[in-house]
Amino acid sequence: MNDIRLGLRLCLRHPVLSLAAIFSLALGIGANTAIFTVLNGSVLRPLPYSDPDQLMMVWETRADQPRRPVAPANFLDWRRSSQSFTDLAAFDDFSVTLTAYGDVASGFSRTITAAQRLRAVSASANFFDVLGVTAQVGRAMVPADDQPGAERVAVLTDGLWHRLFGGRASALGQTLVLNDIPHIIVGVLPATFDLPMAGGAEVWMTGDRGIPRSFPFPGDITTVRDTHIISVIGRLAPGVSRQQAQSQLSIVMAQLAEQYPESNAGLGVNVMPLHEQVVGDVRPLVILLQGAVAVLLLIACANVAHLLLGQAAGRQAEMSLRVALGAGRSRLVRQLLAETLLIAIPGGIAGLALAALGVRALVALAPASIPRLDEITIDGSVLAFSVVMTLVTTLVFGLGPALQTARTSANDLAQGCQRVAGQRSVRRSHQAVVIGELALAQMLLVGAGLLLVSFVQATRVDLGFATADRIAAEINLMPGYVTPSGEDGRIDPARKIRYINTVLESLRQAPGVRAVAASFTAPLTGAPNRGIRIEGDPPGRPDDQPNADFQVVSADFFTTLGIPLVAGRAFDGTDRINTPPVAIINQSLADRYLAGRDPIGQVLLFGGNRRHLVVGVVADTRYRSAELPADPTFYLPLKQNDERWPFLAFTVWMKSNVASGVSRSSTISLLRAAISSADPLQPVSRIRSVDEILDAAMAPRRFNTWVIGLFAITALVLAAVGIYGVMSFSVSLRTRELGVRAALGATPESLVRLVMGQGLLLTALASAIGLGAAVVMTQFMASMLYGVSARDPLTFLVVAAVLSLVALIATLVPARRALTLNPTQALRG
Repeated sequence: MNDIRLGLRLCLRHPVLSLAAIFSLALGIGANTAIFTVLNGSVLRPLPYSDPDQLMMVWETRADQPRRPVAPANFLDWRRSSQSFTDLAAFDDFSVTLTAYGDVASGFSRTITAAQRLRAVSASANFFDVLGVTAQVGRAMVPADDQPGAERVAVLTDGLWHRLFGGRASALGQTLVLNDIPHIIVGVLPATFDLPMAGGAEVWMTGDRGIPRSFPFPGDITTVRDTHIISVIGRLAPGVSRQQAQSQLSIVMAQLAEQYPESNAGLGVNVMPLHEQVVGDVRPLVILLQGAVAVLLLIACANVAHLLLGQAAGRQAEMSLRVALGAGRSRLVRQLLAETLLIAIPGGIAGLALAALGVRALVALAPASIPRLDEITIDGSVLAFSVVMTLVTTLVFGLGPALQTARTSANDLAQGCQRVAGQRSVRRSHQAVVIGELALAQMLLVGAGLLLVSFVQATRVDLGFATADRIAAEINLMPGYVTPSGEDGRIDPARKIRYINTVLESLRQAPGVRAVAASFTAPLTGAPNRGIRIEGDPPGRPDDQPNADFQVVSADFFTTLGIPLVAGRAFDGTDRINTPPVAIINQSLADRYLAGRDPIGQVLLFGGNRRHLVVGVVADTRYRSAELPADPTFYLPLKQNDERWPFLAFTVWMKSNVASGVSRSSTISLLRAAISSADPLQPVSRIRSVDEILDAAMAPRRFNTWVIGLFAITALVLAAVGIYGVMSFSVSLRTRELGVRAALGATPESLVRLVMGQGLLLTALASAIGLGAAVVMTQFMASMLYGVSARDPLTFLVVAAVLSLVALIATLVPARRALTLNPTQALRG
């Protein structure tokens, strides 16, 4: 208690110094705790299922695809043949249209006036048994629900249950009409249940005899091997490792390749932990952030060490007197550690408060790619982490100054209190700490610089389409538009084309609209993909078949999106259902599959015997990623459309807001009205500007850049404060020396150069160490960079220059004190 009382008096005697130390620790501990909270919630915490370590994702593989969705018939063969899993389940997430719900006997008393879009998962009935999840009300799906002729059932999430039925148990047994198919509600999942890969699903549904059904499919889906559409999850049998399961399923796939070479040749299997599937893509980012804030904490603690060393130097006479009165080294260390705790504990508490604010900000700003965002909270493990961080910083950065003070005090007493050696030792300790600070800041600055260059490079990519003044509406068509009318899987396109044309005509006549078009998907939102072949080319190997994305588009699509025509012609009114089928390809498809040949006049084969004459070539447009090269893509005219895919996008090109007075909100209202007028029961999934689509695509990289950049700037400021403190302390220790130099004729300018030279020497040493460490660090960032090398010399040089400039400014202020030095006063002191 005596030590604590003394520490409190010292803190009150130097309040600015104490608050600076507390703030530095709070900043470092708070940032570390916030990022650890994200790391714990999204990566470290086990998945909320029974024995989650036994859960595996199982994918098909091909030479160019390590994680490929699974063909339905292959899944059924895996389930029958594999001994490595207690069971395997399949699922597929998609959007459904809810048109009515309630009690059938009462004539659907809750029939809704406007259809609603719901996120849904179709799954095999054993899905929840595999996960080990039970319903909170009613039951989950059971294997009997997969039997031929069984009625369709649905399990609601807790949120949908409360939204539609107010959380009442009477929801059980009632009916949801989803995609025009009645489903009986049999249960409600726990409020804590979530499957990150299911995209926020609100309702879970049975499929067709254990096969998920996300869209109308012709024929017997249980025999399909050439369409890869489902995801598979399995639970390992007791005592079976992932490697054993991989080996056993690989044997099964080899047997299927021999039995069905036309569909399975070249296919393999990939068994990976479910936890790795959920967090794998985000792990490098979160670990990078944790490393960045650990560096930030080290710098903050180094500043505290500066303050403690400086304070200890001023108490040297006091400590020497304590030694003279019989205090041992351990007694001095105990006292100084108690004083350090008085700074560390408030710093830890303030850091926890900052962490709570930081977690809210990170969750609000984090891109959707970070999984399990709703699970990121400050819990017991986070509190324990914060306590441990506080204690560790106290011991590491309080023990060093304490030992230094105790040792110097004893030496001073033995040497008759000669202070020169002690001052030199303290000064060297300060210099070593500031070199470490600057080197760590250099590492962070290099990482932030590379991410910033990557972000700039990504924003300069030619996307192949215009973004300004474009609004896109995405919808999933009602089943009536895309239900196959025959066993060949084709639909009657007439109703679908009439609906699309009605929407297009309504929008063309609206004020402020330059052009409007329809397509399967909007840019940067994905696209369907299928196998293709150029007529006359030899068939490829089964494991290396040509494939391409494709779009069904209206005639004005390329004009509306600003996609340039490279060769040939665009679609026009002559491309109708009763004329020869035509196609337009992009430059990537022409380069990859028609290299050295004139694409115009070639025949594109796909979907069995479908022949489409290539009449044009357009520039590449990116549908999957702003940062990956465009995939080979072909376009089909809307009026020749007989595809059963349910997705559709309308894009409107507005006139300039300034010229026409047309606003984004008014255009969105026009879009909604046109879609609803054409079919009141057809809901809109989402409407947003193409700029917003691009912004969402760039969100993960922007998040990485700004967060790391914020930490780097903070580290730079703390390092600048550190070098300022070191040089100020050095000048105060060298006052007598500088006075002697001045008395012997040294000019003020030479004294400034002396002090500046010391600061620049420290900066040069720190820069050399920091750049070397950055070279090692950036190798782990290579996967996060775009358009720049991990050892980009320009970035390294710019960072070194910035660090040198900041250090120069931080050194200049203490150095200027040498200009005002009075030799007489210095010598008298």
